[in-house]
Amino acid sequence: MVAAASTILFSPPAGGGSDSVPGRDLDAMFALNAQSMAGQGVKIEPGVSSVNLPARGQLILSNGQLALQLLKTGDGLPAAVPVLNAARDAATGLDKITVPAVASAPARTILVNPAPPPAQPSDTGNQQPVPVTPAHTGTEVKPVETITVTTTPAADVGGLRDFIYWRPDATGTGVEPVYVMLSGPYGETNAKGKYSGRDYNTDKAGGPVQELDWKTATIDREGVDKVKLHTGRFGESADNVVMIDRLEKILRGELQPTDIDKRFYTHEIRELERYRNLGVKDGERPKNRSEVWNNTHTATLEDYKINEKTQPLYTPEAEEAYRKAEEGK
Repeated sequence: MVAAASTILFSPPAGGGSDSVPGRDLDAMFALNAQSMAGQGVKIEPGVSSVNLPARGQLILSNGQLALQLLKTGDGLPAAVPVLNAARDAATGLDKITVPAVASAPARTILVNPAPPPAQPSDTGNQQPVPVTPAHTGTEVKPVETITVTTTPAADVGGLRDFIYWRPDATGTGVEPVYVMLSGPYGETNAKGKYSGRDYNTDKAGGPVQELDWKTATIDREGVDKVKLHTGRFGESADNVVMIDRLEKILRGELQPTDIDKRFYTHEIRELERYRNLGVKDGERPKNRSEVWNNTHTATLEDYKINEKTQPLYTPEAEEAYRKAEEGK
């Protein structure tokens, strides 16, 4: 068991992240000075690959709101937080940080503006006092009156998404360590897939898991059209383009279907059925798109008893096409 303290609540703005891609977007992140988390007993020095913190944080959904939860390390929760290096993009001047994948979420790339904020506002001739509270430009923040401490099973925090990186300090003459916590993009979950290993909500997956077999699939025109219909709702993705092109070649007799082709084909059709069961119209992207995608995607993996790590849905060529497309953004 680990002690947890919920300190700040966030109300996500309506329609936020409407242009995100399901399964690859971040709902929220929260950052603070890492040294304040480490305390006086731990000195964070440049060059280390990890830092042991007495507590770690995560952003969770609580009663429909996003909450920052602090978890005491030890008793099953590792104290080591990775220190990630930022790579400067010469074209944009931004720093790129790649957060490794964990069981509950894929790898993510975060862009950071390395320019330090001005130490004080420049003189514009305005003699009015500088406002103490900055103008509201984003998420509504609601401080909690008192810290509520609860206990959380250590098994529930295996998907912690936190890291430390170095940024220029406010003076612009040095650097400071920043502790960053990411939210899980998939909403509240109540189960972990037996075969997929993914967290999902069985009540919002478009029906119970069924006993299905991708090995017996026959690829036909009607099915390929369903695959194109379903994947089209997410916008063009390089990996889907490669896989759909393979299906078209299979229909024309130019290519023999592989196990990967059959898994991709049956998965997208079954996932479409689950979307329809949830009342999502064909071609529609629901507002909670990441949550819907994760729940239906994971349940479909369970339908076919698939773990994507050992039974991929995409060929290496498709995965490479996606990687290159992402690097080019």
